Amino acid sequence: MCVIISSYQLFFFGSTVPNDKNDLLIHVKLADLQRCVPITKPSNTGTGMVCYLQLVVHEAERGVRTKLVRCDKENISRKVAQEINYAKSLYEEQQQMVVIPSGRSTETW
Repeated sequence: MCVIISSYQLFFFGSTVPNDKNDLLIHVKLADLQRCVPITKPSNTGTGMVCYLQLVVHEAERGVRTKLVRCDKENISRKVAQEINYAKSLYEEQQQMVVIPSGRSTETW
């Protein structure tokens, strides 16, 4: 599994090298992402724990949905969730930023 975190969206690919668009498993826009949480659940076989990233996404046609992405290790799920939430924070800050038109001084504000 490979994830690409950009300033506007997330791409989850099935292989470790994202070289084919058909390998794309999940695509989430940061505008639609509400939060990302690392979670751990007991495995179905009862032989340990399984780690996931839980993506809570608002989809216009379906409402709020939860998507699970399996991770190899708990520390990986925590680190990736931290990076995704940081990207989401930066995205929200950028959306709320006031842009001063060019040619105007800040003294007129």
